[in-house]
Amino acid sequence: MQYYKNLINELRANNIIPMVVLYHWDLPQALQDHGGWLNESVVGHFNDYADKCFSELGPKVGKKTKRPVYVACMFSKKKISV
Repeated sequence: MQYYKNLINELRANNIIPMVVLYHWDLPQALQDHGGWLNESVVGHFNDYADKCFSELGPKVGKKTKRPVYVACMFSKKKISV
């Protein structure tokens, strides 16, 4: 997390407003190791991950989105609620 805090601070110091996308067709490895989106419990874990990122990084970034998760779930072979 500190790496991303430092990165965001450096971007802002150079007048660049970062946009954070938490899921761009690649889950954090720990979630993928638990079966990825085919494991329903991953949805809750990803939500916890997103909440942590938003609470720690949110105040310093411009835009934030979890939107691609919905798209990934739409194309899943298994019904997953988000």
